[in-house]
Amino acid sequence: LERPEEEDPQKRPFRGPNNWPSELPELKEEFMAAVNALHELSLEVASALEVCLEVEPGTFVKKCDDPMVLCRGLHYYTPLGGDTPDEAALGCSAHTDYGLISLLHQTAKGLQVLHAEDNVWMDVDPLPGSLVVNLGDLMQRWTNGRFKSTVHRVLPPEPGQRRQCIGFFLDANFDAVIEPLPRCIPPGEALKYPAIQAGQHKLAKFKVQSGSELDDQSAEFFRRTVEAPKGASVGGA
Repeated sequence: LERPEEEDPQKRPFRGPNNWPSELPELKEEFMAAVNALHELSLEVASALEVCLEVEPGTFVKKCDDPMVLCRGLHYYTPLGGDTPDEAALGCSAHTDYGLISLLHQTAKGLQVLHAEDNVWMDVDPLPGSLVVNLGDLMQRWTNGRFKSTVHRVLPPEPGQRRQCIGFFLDANFDAVIEPLPRCIPPGEALKYPAIQAGQHKLAKFKVQSGSELDDQSAEFFRRTVEAPKGASVGGA
């Protein structure tokens, strides 16, 4: 989203004005129209999750009224005449998204999600007129693990094939304090996650991504995703 420059970007990153290429003056209007529409849709999904959990309306949405938002396009291409990617090749390695809700438009096969119970990789093929909805790490914390963060990866296209996707990632307000909802803590069950500021949570995730800070949980995640076998397909071309 378009934001004014922060007084101290070091204290409150992930916000501020976007940098638009001067050679494409029409890009800002067209791209921001899509971003704003995806933002509204993500809030509708958040409202639907509130209904699912039977919590007070606005429980999620009210802490996303000044959110950290990212929208970006990704292009995957394997040159024609190149080697066919082997089974270990990846276009994007296994990961979870950091925030609450992710919306993804994709033009070709390649996306896989890790089945939360069977621990196998499932193909998620594109469906015309649809978006893929993933939940992120902050939503998992907020629901005390009731909603799982979607583990996913991308396989490279076959030689000569292209895959393009646009991902929209909704996070909470930078200063919002997120803690497990009482509704998601059954009697006798322990609190799985302490309260955390959404902005600090995102900063910590970037440190893990860069490799500057790795913990036992991160090491177990990497082991699990590398060892998981291939499963079935979901959706269709």
